[in-house]
Amino acid sequence: MDDLIKAKDHKIEDIVERLHSFQVVLSDIEGTTTSISFVRNVLKTYCIQKLDSYITEHWDSAHLLDIRRERESTGSTGCKNTNPPGEEKPNSLSKSEKDLVGEYLLNNINSKEASYASKFLLTKIWEEGYKCGDLKGQEGIRLQCRLK
Repeated sequence: MDDLIKAKDHKIEDIVERLHSFQVVLSDIEGTTTSISFVRNVLKTYCIQKLDSYITEHWDSAHLLDIRRERESTGSTGCKNTNPPGEEKPNSLSKSEKDLVGEYLLNNINSKEASYASKFLLTKIWEEGYKCGDLKGQEGIRLQCRLK
């Protein structure tokens, strides 16, 4: 596998042929399939821009629920329903709760030791960006297309 890591020294067809023999290919995106500057300047910026809308659209999803629990378990509590008593709306999101979760995620995303749940959320936002065409990949994406 060590010689596969030095992919720049091989023809892409040779790499694709070798990869078909593997059951699993584990890739760390940052600095491996894309440049670190692309991750920091494009992917991370995109995630920050889409974070609020993603939180609102996916509030009841399992992965966002994990993040909400994680935030509460770290002592970052303070979620309050800002609706008057008796006016709670199912599936509605109080601004203060959304803001607290967004702030927690921004701090976590900007940390070098971001939690698994936060990293997973990044990948979900990126996935949506790639699917809708907002994001375009770098060199590693060519290899993925040839594997299919």
